[in-house]
Amino acid sequence: MAVWSADYPEQCLLVGLASNQSPQFIAGYDKLEDEDPGELRTKDSVLDMMKELRVIYDEDEADSIVACLAAAGECGLNGVLEPWWEDHIDFQPWRTITPDILHGLHHFFRDHPLKWVRKLVGHAEYDRRLSALQPLIGVRHFPDGISHLKQITGKEDRDLQRTVVAISAGAPKMTGNCLRAMRAILDLILHPAI
Repeated sequence: MAVWSADYPEQCLLVGLASNQSPQFIAGYDKLEDEDPGELRTKDSVLDMMKELRVIYDEDEADSIVACLAAAGECGLNGVLEPWWEDHIDFQPWRTITPDILHGLHHFFRDHPLKWVRKLVGHAEYDRRLSALQPLIGVRHFPDGISHLKQITGKEDRDLQRTVVAISAGAPKMTGNCLRAMRAILDLILHPAI
């Protein structure tokens, strides 16, 4: 297998990891934003953890299933004890995983560039400028800004991406280099085939 294209939850299922683990690096949820994510996972390290869990598991006893799942969670595994790739020689599933566009680009935008722009423009000013935009058909209008939002959908992410350059242009701390960098990031996210 050369490439496995999947979203993040499916990547975790493929590798046999819990959803709070990196499918490619030996990193827990608390280390995912570190500059150095650590070493790449190896087939042997994951299979060794799964073999330890097999000792706990007894399919005839319900208590052992609960204990096995609890131990799997502590190890960062999802409870799969015999992955389909176990007998494939030299197959490293985490090396075949392609980047997840939703999490890799759209969430990256919200978690980093959007926060940077809002800090440069000012949170209240950003919300004011966003609410002042003329409503357009097909693009969500945010009449109260985005500071109050607890959760943003992928569609809302894309709508914010389409407006961020117009909103941030002319802000005192938003230099020409900042705008060019933001446009380059958005060209990659919104038009990846270019």
